[in-house]
Amino acid sequence: MPDILHYLNQINGQVLAALAAFGALLTALVNYHQGRTASRAHKAQIYLEFSARYNAPEIAIALQALVDWRRQHGEAFAEIFRVQFQAQDAAAVQINFHRRTANAYFVDVATAYRAGVVNRAFARLAIDHPGASVWRYIADPMSIALYENKTSDWLPTLLAIDRHFGARGLF
Repeated sequence: MPDILHYLNQINGQVLAALAAFGALLTALVNYHQGRTASRAHKAQIYLEFSARYNAPEIAIALQALVDWRRQHGEAFAEIFRVQFQAQDAAAVQINFHRRTANAYFVDVATAYRAGVVNRAFARLAIDHPGASVWRYIADPMSIALYENKTSDWLPTLLAIDRHFGARGLF
């Protein structure tokens, strides 16, 4: 009889150890699932914030003002902007505000991508807007002219996110 009790105690210990291991595994799986769900919710929140920024009236006004400036000043629009802004011309100061408004959105997406905060698919979704053409062909050239750079600091990153970035054309 003592052998049977000893044997039953061993089996009970093994069963309890197996149950504890199963419980730990189940807990790990639940935590993993909750982490993935929280991560998805966080990414959705970030996307909604970017979307709300792009859809804000200020962006629409800025993009339209930049298109109007480009139409009004023709091919030399960026250089005209630089000269007039340096002279503190009121219209150039106002269009600079619009340039900075449009610039902030696309540069923020590129910065988040460079920093690894968002992945390529997320960043592509965030920049896939008609305003991308306005940024690429108007706002960025104005920034290059204003700061007298030879090339864009951000266009290579935005093109790495989406090789067709801003390819829809302006007019």
